[in-house]
Amino acid sequence: MVMPTIDESHNNSVEGFGIAYIEAALFGIPSIASNVGGTSEAVIHNKTGIIIENLSELSNVLKDLIDDKAKRQMLGKNAKVRAQTELDWEYQIETYISTINSLNK
Repeated sequence: MVMPTIDESHNNSVEGFGIAYIEAALFGIPSIASNVGGTSEAVIHNKTGIIIENLSELSNVLKDLIDDKAKRQMLGKNAKVRAQTELDWEYQIETYISTINSLNK
């Protein structure tokens, strides 16, 4: 999935978490994203997708992933596993409860 975002912070518009990246990950699809806002929390560089620093890198990254099926599959598999485990609601709830309990000690 390719969704590089443009830095619009000067207009008070910043990409949040980027749920569309996680939705793609659930289907085993790695993402290409730009390093803007919260995208680096949704896409882990070289693990669940590729984070580009500027749009001039996009064509090279696309070519690399088109040509390297093994890398594309590895990123997609990692993305799916992460979406189904770390980003699952039950996991997140357990994490929140654990954090709250640790603050109450």
